[in-house]
Amino acid sequence: DRWLEAQRQPLTTLAKLSEKQDVRAPSFAANLSATVSTRPNWIDLRIVDRAGRTLVSQPVGQEGLPPALMDFLLEEVHRRDSWAVITDRTRDELRPVFAISAPSSDGGAVIARVDGVTMHELFRDIELPTRSLIAVFAYQRRTMYPRRTQEPPQSSTVSGAPPIAACG
Repeated sequence: DRWLEAQRQPLTTLAKLSEKQDVRAPSFAANLSATVSTRPNWIDLRIVDRAGRTLVSQPVGQEGLPPALMDFLLEEVHRRDSWAVITDRTRDELRPVFAISAPSSDGGAVIARVDGVTMHELFRDIELPTRSLIAVFAYQRRTMYPRRTQEPPQSSTVSGAPPIAACG
């Protein structure tokens, strides 16, 4: 929770700033650059309009989310009127990217993509007893992060496992 809050907070701040400032102004670009430079696991940061078009991004020229994922993310943040996290496996099935988004009042969003390796860093210092497992699952019941003490991960999807079923 603390990790997600640390990722979400700057997005929310930038969304509020984007309501008051021209996002294409050099000073706003400097804010984006400073935000990305202090977060080494972030791949990029972008502000998109209601249609999912990038208005400004950092670093400049980085390829955005695929259109279907962008549409889904924008729908989620505005349907819930809250931030959202989705998993993007379009780059590499075995190495997920997380897109964390905060809605802006104009129907767009501020989106950061975070390297999935970050999950390993969150759990690396936890000592597990033999045959234990830590796993983080995405909304789509896909494994975002698995860590086992012995055998390797068996699958990238989960269907009907009791913990997942209990979470709905």
